[in-house]
Amino acid sequence: MERIIFHIDVNSAFLSWEACYRIHHLGGTLDLRTIPSAVGGDQSKRHGIILTKSIPAKKYHIKTGEPIVDARRKCPELVIVPPNYTLYSHASRAMIEILEEYTDIIEKYSIDEAFLDMTGTPWLQDRALLLRHTAPGPSPVDASTDHTVLVPSSTPSDRQRATGSTNTLEDRIRTFDAILLPAEIDATWQSEVEHRAVLLAWQLKERIREELGFTVNIGISSNKLLAKMASDFQKPDQVHTLWPSEIEHKMWPLPVEELFYVGYATAPKLHRLGIHTIGALAQFDPDILYHRMKSHGLLVRQFACGIDDSPVIPQLMEAPPKGYGNSCTTIHDVTDRQEAYWHLLSLAETVSQRIRADEVRVSCVDISIRDSELRFYGHQKQLRSPTDLTLEIYDAACRCFDELWTGYPIRHLGIHTSKVSHAVGRQVDLFDRYDYGKLRQAECAVDEIRTRYGNDAIKRARFVSAPGCADPYAIDHMNGGISRERRTVDYNKETIL
Repeated sequence: MERIIFHIDVNSAFLSWEACYRIHHLGGTLDLRTIPSAVGGDQSKRHGIILTKSIPAKKYHIKTGEPIVDARRKCPELVIVPPNYTLYSHASRAMIEILEEYTDIIEKYSIDEAFLDMTGTPWLQDRALLLRHTAPGPSPVDASTDHTVLVPSSTPSDRQRATGSTNTLEDRIRTFDAILLPAEIDATWQSEVEHRAVLLAWQLKERIREELGFTVNIGISSNKLLAKMASDFQKPDQVHTLWPSEIEHKMWPLPVEELFYVGYATAPKLHRLGIHTIGALAQFDPDILYHRMKSHGLLVRQFACGIDDSPVIPQLMEAPPKGYGNSCTTIHDVTDRQEAYWHLLSLAETVSQRIRADEVRVSCVDISIRDSELRFYGHQKQLRSPTDLTLEIYDAACRCFDELWTGYPIRHLGIHTSKVSHAVGRQVDLFDRYDYGKLRQAECAVDEIRTRYGNDAIKRARFVSAPGCADPYAIDHMNGGISRERRTVDYNKETIL
């Protein structure tokens, strides 16, 4: 059976979701996607980087991950809005719920990307089902709920306002073999199944835009690699195919940096070999590549040839984590050992909570440090017994820290765990510092309270400020992962354009 894979990629995801919400729920009149704009972190808390940017901002060569200070030098009028990960999580879930109506084989690759295995689905086998499908839009709800619909209605004017488009649906389609297709679609097909796949992708793209208000690119191919490469072609709001027969004229002329798995470290190595395009890599001598770059050289050459047999892995089939970790950037350079300990304790809280939630234990704890010059340091400890206790993980982290730190200013701290096991029960050890059974009962009770009433419902005394004496530099007692200020936004303090 012919394999059909879709790759869905939200265009400028965080910015699109922010723009839709501001327009349709906060009364905004200016679409952030139509001006030089970006979602960025809080410079005062040293999270000041560009997380995503609008297409107009790309004209100023603003890059994701660069400091906001540098971005403003390139474009002084750049509009920057704070991130709201709670909103983004809900918007992503709303999109996934639509995708689940088309196939149950969905791999959520990231918050704004997903692979769909459409092979053998009724949509590609039954022409009548494909042509008559008109899915009803979900009921509009506020973005604070678990089923966010960013666009409160799906009238033509609302859709145009949400996407910046002034074309009607009729303007965007043409007739081909009795099936309606978008006029600008960059797609080819050599079979009836491929033809239906293109039409289905277009319908899916349009449905997401009409019901949720943001646009996506959809790449179609016979494997995940080529589908992902296809979705990165011209943006936004496009459907592209990249069948194996199209590789030579669609993918090979592209710069080698655009190939999946060719990053900042790999590209210079390829350039030194005279490889500047994907096609040049595909035709390069594999023996030389292996000699210079070992197995990674052969892997990227395989990708350049369009070879990839990896399956689409549904979430329920994903392998369990091989480790758990969290890290944080400190508000100021830390030079006090005790303050560093408090940061480690706050990280141990969030890491151990996730470990207990998954009902596993870990046998190795390591810490990572970046100093004020961004130099990296790391150290690890093997535990006598597998654990899921906050205090045992914290103690091991502190021992690692004492052996690693020599007094340099600390900008970033992380705790990471590995050697995950599913052991039930624990052998009593004469040298245990804590009563494992009693302490685990207490920590599980704390987890339950935080789950029901929020993370701030119960804190360790060290993290509690005296009434009326709030410390602006206080350490978050549940640190790491998505920082607290990024989880949601107080829009009452924001200027809505």
